[in-house]
Amino acid sequence: MRTALTAAAAVSLLLTSALTACSGSAGPNRSDAHLSLTYLQKQGDQGYFVAEAAGAKARAAQLGVDLKVVNLGDTVEKVLGEAQTAIDQHTSGLIVVVPDPSVGPQLVQEAQDAKVPLLSSDDQICSVSPDPQACAHQNLVPRIGFSSEQLGGEVGKRAAAEYKKAGWSPADTRIIEAWKSDVTVCGERVAAASSAFAAAAGQLRTLDVNTDNTPAGAQAKVAATVAATPGVKHWVVWGCNDENV
Repeated sequence: MRTALTAAAAVSLLLTSALTACSGSAGPNRSDAHLSLTYLQKQGDQGYFVAEAAGAKARAAQLGVDLKVVNLGDTVEKVLGEAQTAIDQHTSGLIVVVPDPSVGPQLVQEAQDAKVPLLSSDDQICSVSPDPQACAHQNLVPRIGFSSEQLGGEVGKRAAAEYKKAGWSPADTRIIEAWKSDVTVCGERVAAASSAFAAAAGQLRTLDVNTDNTPAGAQAKVAATVAATPGVKHWVVWGCNDENV
């Protein structure tokens, strides 16, 4: 439900931006008589993003707006090409969940050149740097999504409760945090989980595992980490996306 609401809010917000642009000096091929938006999603066949797309489509239908959803998979090279295709088809605005934030500056420039409103969804991107974590606030692309800190905190609290319920010992228990380290919201989420766990159950040795946010990538990295850590009987694992756990 939260995923669908977030996507619906993204559509509403970008629609407002598109209407503003159309009433001003938007590109010559767009008209406020009819609006269409394009939602470019990474991992569009993954459950979370399927639900997100469904929420966006439902809200767009309520608003009388055409919404085209494009699955980028995990291919960062598709972002600029699909964005340009949408621009060539006279989209009124772009909503993007990027496979990798490094494409941010190029994507922003592409949208600005075409005078097309751009909104990021879920993951943060920066207009002047490939690394959103090193980006000044005014250079971050407007983003809509849930609170990473709040979600991560809830994960940490629940993990702590399960850990204490199981009666495991800190001596032979470790935490694995698995996430794609260059995705800002992922870093915020796992940091909040770690803090909440420590507050509720005390400190445990934590192993950070950088993955590509795919099931195969996470499994390979975590398997190698477990094999390299003998003597551990119990593992507490959390990650940014479903694929990591």
